[in-house]
Amino acid sequence: MSTPPILSVRDLRVSFTGQKGQRIVAVDGVSFDLMPGEILGIVGESGSGKSVTGQAIMRLLPKNATVEHGQTLLYPGTQNEIDTSTLPPASRQATSLRGKAVSVVFQEPMAALSPVHTIGSQIIEAIRIHRKVSQRKARKIAIDLLTQVRINEPERRIDQYSFELSGGMRQRAMIAIALAGDPDILIADEPTTALDVTTQAHILQLLKEIQSERHMAVIFVSHDLGVIAQLADRVVSMYQGKVMETGTVKQVFEAPTNSYTQTLLAAVKGLDTPVRVHTENAVEHANDPILRVRNLHTEFTIPTGFMQKPKMFKAVNGVSLDIARGETLALVGESGSGKTTFGRSILRAINPTKGEITFHPSNGDTFDVTQASRAEMLPYRRWMQMIFQDPFASLSPRMTVRNIIAEPYRAMIGEDGLEEALKEITERCRINPEWLSRYPHAFSGGQRQRIGIARALITRPELVVCDEAVSALDVTIQADVLELLMDLQQDLGLTYLFITHDMSVVRHISDRVAVLLKGELVEIGSADAVLNAPQNDYTKRLLAAVPHADPEQRMFDKGRLAIG
Repeated sequence: MSTPPILSVRDLRVSFTGQKGQRIVAVDGVSFDLMPGEILGIVGESGSGKSVTGQAIMRLLPKNATVEHGQTLLYPGTQNEIDTSTLPPASRQATSLRGKAVSVVFQEPMAALSPVHTIGSQIIEAIRIHRKVSQRKARKIAIDLLTQVRINEPERRIDQYSFELSGGMRQRAMIAIALAGDPDILIADEPTTALDVTTQAHILQLLKEIQSERHMAVIFVSHDLGVIAQLADRVVSMYQGKVMETGTVKQVFEAPTNSYTQTLLAAVKGLDTPVRVHTENAVEHANDPILRVRNLHTEFTIPTGFMQKPKMFKAVNGVSLDIARGETLALVGESGSGKTTFGRSILRAINPTKGEITFHPSNGDTFDVTQASRAEMLPYRRWMQMIFQDPFASLSPRMTVRNIIAEPYRAMIGEDGLEEALKEITERCRINPEWLSRYPHAFSGGQRQRIGIARALITRPELVVCDEAVSALDVTIQADVLELLMDLQQDLGLTYLFITHDMSVVRHISDRVAVLLKGELVEIGSADAVLNAPQNDYTKRLLAAVPHADPEQRMFDKGRLAIG
């Protein structure tokens, strides 16, 4: 007799009511089974309905959502069978269901955790909701849970607040809260998207070990096919609210039958392929650096207690490098390695503590960035621009797209030639002229990033700092934006400092790679040399932690992560 599923979703349909009363279908006839002890990966782009499916199972849908029809059956065919889709969200039964039968780990722990309660108080609350234990006993269980999720010094950490922990520590605390009710099913909703590659690898290892130890069923929601390939036993591919394909991870990754799944996998494999068509241009100008950095230090003051001397934090510590005209130099490292601080320092968005930054635009000038006053910097701002990580946060919600793109030109050049420059850059960035009268909220993430790129390039800069410019995008959109950036580099003769933690992007776009660790440059060289024959142990660990979209190259061997 075959083992019955622990969860059965049948013909689930969920819709939302928009601001103007229109009905938007987010999940459209989704069906799948989750078996006891398996990891089911649900993969798809933003808007595919994968997160809404998980929310529907737990009855955590927002107020404007409606489960139109379908069933989500827990323990189907047993005396304990529960149709979660019929439970009122605020009912006692639904509250008991969450955390006890099914629990969730959210994408962004900083948003999910309370900033005014300690980590311990939040875990203890979850424990006492589902177990009849004293406060003292609950605290002991909470410390045990923090130990299980590999948080060091759990007796001290339990009394800390979320803002006192790193991103990886916060996600471990979220996992501890999710495990407090000893659930049968864990829904992990993009739990590693906001983490750097090595932290992500250790969180994935932790989830795999916990799942194996507890024989717990897991639904792992992600747009990252590499992560799905590393963890999942079976895969559900979703697009526009519908299931496109279901099968074992080996079947789906090696021989996908659906065209959408094929497109997703092709985009991932494309990113793993070097496409440095601009290398000859970079080699030609190897002895003609557009930027020369020597012994750069950037420090921040950290406030301490009353009557104590403030501490100094060295975010960038003695970095020296050149950026050749026309090349793409990728700057990689974990969160806190100093990548973004370095990028902002060379643009003087942050004032360096000491060192030399010399900029050589094509007009023949030699400009000392570090010694320039604010007034002296202004004429050179047009030559050095930045593309930001989060296009939604970096675009003013009160300005039209036209004014957002035109603002730098007006500030640095004036009104002369503005309309011609606006027309040219929007065409180059493939921006529909109809967009210009709209506001940022009306666009997708990829469209907003195109707007951000146009804003950065309208002044025709020569050096562009791309700060995690594609890390917030889905894989197919990411591939489109990278293609656009490479086309613009060829057409406009741009030089890129490309800050990222995504090694697939590094392999795809870079001529050279520089690796930062705790503010120090530990390795620099050609992309081929650094990625294929790294010399530094830290670089080797970074590369070993990259999840490949190949189920035959699993990072886990009997629960141990092969990154040293």
